[in-house]
Parts: sequence; C-alpha cells; structure tokens
Amino acid sequence: MKYMPALAAVLLSVTTLLGCSSTTFKTNTDVALQILPRAIGNSHTTCAGSIADSCAILSPLLEKAHEISKKTSSSPPKHYVTLLDIGDEALQARVHLIRAAQKSINIQTFIWGSDESAKLIFDELLKAAQRGVQVRIIADQMNSGSDPGNVASAAVAHQNLKIKLYNPTQGKAITSRTDLVTDVLFDFKKLNHRMHNKVMIFDGLVGLAGGRNIEDKYFDRDDKFNFIDRDVLVIGPATTTMQVSFEEFWSTPISQSVDQLKDTRAVIFDGDKQRTLPPVPRPNDENFKELSDKANDYQHIDQLFLQTAYLVDDVLFSADRPLKPFVENESSDERIRGEFKKIIRGAKQSILVQTPYFVLSDNAYSELRQLRKSNPDIEFSISTNSLATADHYYVYALGFKHKKRNLKKLRFNIFELKNTPVDAGTFIPSTPVNKQAAISIHAKSLVIDNQYAVIGSHNFDPRSGSLNTESVLIIKDAEFASALNRRIRLATQAENSWIIARRQKVPVLGHISGIFASVSRALPLFDLWPFRYTSSYELKEGKKPVPREHPDFYSNYRNVGQFPGTGLGDKQVRSLLVSGFGAVLEPLM
Repeated sequence: MKYMPALAAVLLSVTTLLGCSSTTFKTNTDVALQILPRAIGNSHTTCAGSIADSCAILSPLLEKAHEISKKTSSSPPKHYVTLLDIGDEALQARVHLIRAAQKSINIQTFIWGSDESAKLIFDELLKAAQRGVQVRIIADQMNSGSDPGNVASAAVAHQNLKIKLYNPTQGKAITSRTDLVTDVLFDFKKLNHRMHNKVMIFDGLVGLAGGRNIEDKYFDRDDKFNFIDRDVLVIGPATTTMQVSFEEFWSTPISQSVDQLKDTRAVIFDGDKQRTLPPVPRPNDENFKELSDKANDYQHIDQLFLQTAYLVDDVLFSADRPLKPFVENESSDERIRGEFKKIIRGAKQSILVQTPYFVLSDNAYSELRQLRKSNPDIEFSISTNSLATADHYYVYALGFKHKKRNLKKLRFNIFELKNTPVDAGTFIPSTPVNKQAAISIHAKSLVIDNQYAVIGSHNFDPRSGSLNTESVLIIKDAEFASALNRRIRLATQAENSWIIARRQKVPVLGHISGIFASVSRALPLFDLWPFRYTSSYELKEGKKPVPREHPDFYSNYRNVGQFPGTGLGDKQVRSLLVSGFGAVLEPLM
C-alpha cells in the first residue's frame, strides 16, 4: 500500500500501545449513512443516441462470450480461460475489453495509481462512459489517489461513471500522514482492514481476476521497478459469480461514493453550488500508440487471447464478503479458506506455490504439518522473493523468522528470486528503457498435483486470511495447471533463484547453536539469537542441480549468505531487527 513504509514505522513505534489485541470488531451496519446532495456528472456523449454497442469495437472475446451464454445444452458449461503472465499483454486485454464493452464495466482494485497506465485505463473508461456504457469502480481508499482534486474530478467526469472507495478513514478520500498516525493510535482496527480484490467484469460476460493492480509496475512499464504478476481472462458462467461478488461490495455501506467524502466534497462544492472542475489528467498518447493499435486489432486479439485459451469445464470464482474483516461469521468466511482447505487436504503428489511473501498463519501451518505427517513424500515447493527483490522488507523479515520451521518440519523447497535472474526477459519482456529495472514477484498462484490451479489476490500471509478481503479463481484442469506449473518452475531454476538450505553445521558448536536458535524462534515476541539454521545457496559453475537432501548438494552449491544481492546496508539491518523484535506485528502485516 502507498503508506505501508510509513505505517510500518509507526507500528513499530506504537507496538506497546497496541499490544496483541484482536483486530476483529463489530460494526453497526444497520445504521443508514446520511446521503448528502449528490454531485452531477458530465453528460457529454460521443455515440449517436447513446447506443453504446454502435460505437464499441468488435471483439472476438465478447463474441465468444455471447455464444457461450446462448447455449442451453445439459452438458457442463464450458469456460475459455487464458493465462495472462505478461504485463503488456494484460494491459492490451484491458484496453481492448473496455473499448469493446457495450453495456457495463465493473472494476475492483486495491491500488489505483496516478502514473501513465492508471491514466490510460481511466481515460478509456471515461470514453466508454461517454458512449453510454455504465462504468462502476470500487477502489481501496488507502491505496488509490494522492490528490483530492484529481479524485474529485474523476468522480464528476461523467454521469455514467461512478466511483466508490472501500473503508475510507475519517470520511476522506485521501489519508494524510497526520491522519495515518491518528488512525494508528486511535482507530487502528478500522484502518487495518482493506479490500485487496482485483476483478474486472465486462458486460457481465468476460472477466479478469488475479494479482494486478492499476499502475505502471504491474504492466511492465516502470523504468525502475516491475512486478512478475499474473491474472486470468475468463469467458463463461464463472463471470456471473464475479458479478454477484462485485454487487455485494458495491452495495455495502463500507464502500462510499467519492462525492460523499469530506475532502473531495469540499473540492466539488462551493457551499450548495457545484463547481466546474478541471478534467482528469490524460495519458501521453505517444506512450501507448503501439498498444492502442494492437488493442483495436481483431485478429491480433483473437490470436493472443482466444486461440491460446484453454477450454475448461470446472472454474470456480470465490471472493470474501465485504464485511469479513469487520464482523465475524465463521461459516461465511469459509468461502476462500474452505476451498483452499479442500484442495490442499486432497493433495497427493505436490503443492507448488508462488507468492510475494511467505508468512504462514498458525492455521495454515497446522494444515500443512498434518498433510506432511499423513503424506511424508508429498513435494512442497515455493517460489518467492529474496530480500534483494522484496518490495516490503518487513514482511520478508517476518517470513525469515520461520525459515527453519518451514524447511525442517514442513520440508518446503524454498526458492528465492535473484535480483538478476537470467530469464528476466522472459518474465518481463521490457522495452529497452526498462531492461535494467529491478523486478519482484507479485503473482499469487497455487498448483496442486498438476490438476488444480489457483490464481488470485490472496498472498500466503496472515493478512490475506483475516485482515483483507480477497478473491481467487480455482481452475480444475490438468492442461491449464501444467502450464501454470511450468511458468512457476521457471522462476525456481538455479539461474533465476537461490535455494534455501540448512547451513553445514560445525560439530558441537553447531548443535548448541541449534538448540538456542530453536528456543529463540519459538519466543512469541522476540527472536534474539543471531545464528541461523538456513542460508541461501547458489549453483556452482559447471555443476548440476540436485535436491538439497542430495549427498552432493554442498559440493555442487556455494553458500552465498542470508541476504545475497543486497550488500551490507540499512535494508539488511532493518530486516534483522524486524525478524528479531517485530514478531508482535506479524498478525498486522
């Protein structure tokens, strides 16, 4: 989130005030919000008679969606699902579908930035609204916008475009640093609950779901830092469930219209009179000329997204309810958790995970521990970030504390992304200006037995389990799951990731150190023992990759330390401090 570094610093300084209290509380949703006089959006139209479909571009994706929706066969409904692993292609899909929509576009996002990609998507949505498409946006308030003026302009840009913010703090669209400190001290429970869903639905027939927010770095367009990310384009009945979930979030009182918030309302109105606001800043069209041409190319879209789609029977979209972080309801909150438990408990051969952060909740650890006991030979593997590639060092540090447990007891094969992976150009086929940009894993994916594929917004950390709302697509199909497996496995190859393994012990002293380390890691708040059970290893030149349990492992791999690729610096020290003294914050991250 945009204030996460500041929030982390504030949290570390007020830990003694917050203690370890529960972050779940009751909210009275029966009290109706006071609805102030509404702002009136621009009514300019660009399509004769406001008939949207006469001005929309032709789309093979929507044509296929209409074809599926008209079928009345008694056989199981079919879905077309396309894996979107490349950021530029994911942006092409979005622009194309916005231009092709004829009736409605509904969007949920955790982050809506203010850079060129964010401007492009809003500009395309505004054009869709002007031709008659009903556009609705729900964004998480903490992470969407930095200027009340721009947000206010967006709110009145057109009468067909409506914007709500999830869980606005202090009744504002923008949280200042002063507001942030106040909320941490006096209303932290409310502040800490966020909407992390990333979903787009076009005409109720074509959907996008996964990990991408709306910002340059999620579409391979940042010249300093880009994410390896993933979402899925889905055509078929599962989009109905996506639409139902969106309507839940749209109708909840926790999602509030921008024109009802104090700071944006002060911009929109002068007393009782509505001001004329400047237009929302537009993108530089030259930055997107090639992408724009591709988005309009029917044949290109067909080949890139439809001809590469998998025809699948079993697709399930699952999303948390809007009130999940605020009001406990154990049965309702088994939507995602229950599906995860079901497919993980049924695993026979392998569980492969890709996630930015790997901080197992107590429940998740217990589930995996039980599975390991009942099935000793099952393969647990994870592709995640190293400290060198992590975007939030403090979350990495909390996972760092439990590496011994995850390696020794769960027997996870842990692969941490190198800061200069050989296959960086495969993950992010960047334009020349971007080729030196740092990269980080942001994809959240799970493959079970090469049968089940899970792609969504859900990280493997306690925050996704209890503090955020999340959404996932669960696809049961061997061919699709195998394709996702290959993509994740590429990141785990020796040229792309360091492997985490046990340090070679020094006789006697190593055993004594191990005892002290185990005691220190088990402490609920502090982890003071400096010597670690694990380290990062790199394959030696000319040697063959072998599993870490193999007798040749230590002769084939070299120990490159706990934090390779970072150098000695502030980031390293901070990670050690958080892993040592910040465990109290683990449920809050």
